[in-house]
Amino acid sequence: EEYGLFGSYELMEQIGRYLDKRAVVYLNVDSSVNGNTTFTARGSPHLRKVVEDSAKIVANPNPEQQAYETLYDNWIDTNCDADRNRADPEAEKVGWFPPLGSGSDFRPFLQLGGIASIDFRYKDYNTGYPLYHSMYETHFAVANIVDQGFLCHKSMTQIWIETGRHFADDLILPFDLRNYGQQIKQDQNNIQLQKIQKYEKDYDLNMKHLKNLTDTLVLAFDNFQDKVDKVKENRFDKDYFQHRKINDVLMNVERMF
Repeated sequence: EEYGLFGSYELMEQIGRYLDKRAVVYLNVDSSVNGNTTFTARGSPHLRKVVEDSAKIVANPNPEQQAYETLYDNWIDTNCDADRNRADPEAEKVGWFPPLGSGSDFRPFLQLGGIASIDFRYKDYNTGYPLYHSMYETHFAVANIVDQGFLCHKSMTQIWIETGRHFADDLILPFDLRNYGQQIKQDQNNIQLQKIQKYEKDYDLNMKHLKNLTDTLVLAFDNFQDKVDKVKENRFDKDYFQHRKINDVLMNVERMF
């Protein structure tokens, strides 16, 4: 990973032609535990639901947080998605799941290969992680200060495995395009609020066109997801060719961007 994501870039360049046709998802773990306060994840928006479902069955590891039974309980309370919850105050509270940028090995897989990706972490947003890349970042410090008993590491392993199990076992790949649509809609709204006057005045751009295109894409995502959900309801349907067609579409959504 260090320096410059050299290894992952070389790997992507070497076997990218195979991954382009076969890779379904990339599950990234880098600095998996640099705090013991909250679980957090970021990734391709249509991976939110599978992470939420996995977090709901993994026990919260911090014995001092008796109020939280699962990682999901911890996530939505200590690290909620303020923007989404503010947009719909009556909706159920959800955890913060921002899109990926750079800074770890997922970058070439996501941004060169278009492979949907997730980055899992356990953090402490109050103290940060002052040991990072220092001579004090030792096994003793982690075992005795950061994560006594390696309970957070255990939970991180469990959610990584459970998320991967869904992709291995589920008949239909566990992507949810509604969440992708919601993220795009949220980003478009933020652009409108922050930049609409500048773009329309300085560059003479019609920002309503962007909104119309966004609405069309979101509607297409919602309609396709409705069809996917109907197929999932009929669990005894053995039309594997139809399942394959659906999975091919879901697998390639991130590649469209």
